[in-house]
Amino acid sequence: MYFKVDRNNCREERGKIMVLYAFYLEPSDVGYERFRVHLPVLPEGGNPNKGKGSDAEWRDALPKKWQDNPFHRHVVYFDPEVTKEEIMFVGEIAFQEAKKQWEAGKTPSVKNLPVSFVNATIDRETACELRSRGIKEQFKEL
Repeated sequence: MYFKVDRNNCREERGKIMVLYAFYLEPSDVGYERFRVHLPVLPEGGNPNKGKGSDAEWRDALPKKWQDNPFHRHVVYFDPEVTKEEIMFVGEIAFQEAKKQWEAGKTPSVKNLPVSFVNATIDRETACELRSRGIKEQFKEL
């Protein structure tokens, strides 16, 4: 099992930075096959014959690729001063709890401490938006 920061879903939300963690299974993990899906590879621009035939037939004829979907997702809110190390530290704690629950045969339900949203000023929202862009860059390699 492993986790990644879903950098595409990192954003400013009510004066905080929302970070979404995605937890994945590996082929040797129980239940892996439930989260591995075979998807069509859609061409840029979509169906060139839209309206001229069956979309289902068109989609069925496309080449396919395998994709691993997360078995659990977890959201945490941070202040804009958060570091990459803090994001990874909190993610590891949530991941270990989800892993423990999964291995015990339970659907993960990881709880956070209550979040206190502040009055989001323009300056704070801007700081969060800028930091979320930075996080997206920092987690490109994951």
